[in-house]
Amino acid sequence: MSFNATEIPVSLGAVHQFTANWTALSQGEEGVAIEVDSDGDGIIEYDFTSGSELNRIEYAAATTQHDIEITGITTSKSVTGQGYNLLINATIINYGVYAETFDVTSYVNTTLIASQTIVLASGSFTTITFTWNTTGFAKGNYTLWSYAEPVQGETYTSDNNSTDGWVTVTILGDVNGDFKCEGKDIAIIAKAYGSLIGQPAYVPNADVNDDGKIDGKDMAVAAKYYGTHYP
Repeated sequence: MSFNATEIPVSLGAVHQFTANWTALSQGEEGVAIEVDSDGDGIIEYDFTSGSELNRIEYAAATTQHDIEITGITTSKSVTGQGYNLLINATIINYGVYAETFDVTSYVNTTLIASQTIVLASGSFTTITFTWNTTGFAKGNYTLWSYAEPVQGETYTSDNNSTDGWVTVTILGDVNGDFKCEGKDIAIIAKAYGSLIGQPAYVPNADVNDDGKIDGKDMAVAAKYYGTHYP
């Protein structure tokens, strides 16, 4: 079944109406699978099942046709020793119908960590990584967030930033984030000992030096600072 959205109105807050040609592929319990040729050039820009994503794509195509979003950020660990690096991964998607070039910036509280310029094709996504060197940052809890600079013509900008809660910068050897290096931390490292990043037994916080493996180097740091605490 094929139809034109101008003949079957789509509710977009009673303000905008989607005017692209849709082709309904199948009807199922999860909704209607739809191919969207949003600019009428015969090329399918989107292929999806109706639902929340349908509303977002409707909005982008019906208004300015420019819409990017940071879908979320993650970190390599939630607890890190002061002076070590922490990786911040931000995933960005382009809901619009045009390729976009824009800057994505990552912050720790209000401190700018780094910025990257990316080019993202229509309907595609990417994950970029920022490195936070915690040297010089006081011990404590920090909020991490990333922000995508709105592209020209973008009007839906409330999703251009994403926050990943907090990360604890603590004393060396502290794995559980209680600002003490003690037997509990040694036990966590010992349980994950010998594991590599990506393996089930790997515990990111136990990878004290953040080299992708939990081994004697991590245990040595914890042993060196055993018994220390902050404050």
